Amino acid sequence: MAAVGSLLGRLRQSTVKATGPALRRLHTSSWRADSSRASLTRVHRQAYARLYPVLLVKQDGSTIHIRYREPRRMLA
Repeated sequence: MAAVGSLLGRLRQSTVKATGPALRRLHTSSWRADSSRASLTRVHRQAYARLYPVLLVKQDGSTIHIRYREPRRMLA
């Protein structure tokens, strides 16, 4: 009787081991909190941190390279 019990125990263990990884794969999600997540949604910002390089032209004709909040070629 003890031999039958140990045989059934081993059979259960081998069955659980065989189906265990397959069952775990069914319940895993592919969601990751990394930089790829931002490509799926839009950016929810009122003010953007990016500044663009712009050429500022003063009234006397001199020019200065500045960083501006909108992408433009030059400001007068």
